[in-house]
Amino acid sequence: FTLLNDEEVNLSLSFGRLNLLKRLNPSLYEDFNKILYGKSDDILDLVTMVYVAYWCANYGKVENLYKQDDFYELVDFNASELSRVFTALTQPKKK
Repeated sequence: FTLLNDEEVNLSLSFGRLNLLKRLNPSLYEDFNKILYGKSDDILDLVTMVYVAYWCANYGKVENLYKQDDFYELVDFNASELSRVFTALTQPKKK
């Protein structure tokens, strides 16, 4: 996923990382769960989902993980691309 500063960041979701997120940041985990189960009608929720995937892919692996607000500033306002990423993260193609 490419941020506005041209940095490429990894995105990934896994149950192990989500469990860690639940323990370390319960509020963000709850937001993620609401989005995943369709209890959302806010465009920023697409960015939240991408941020959670960024957090899961990078926590403990990069020295300076972006804070949520800083990450939002680096995401291009492109709802169709965010929707595509959201779908790819939550409904991966079968191998």
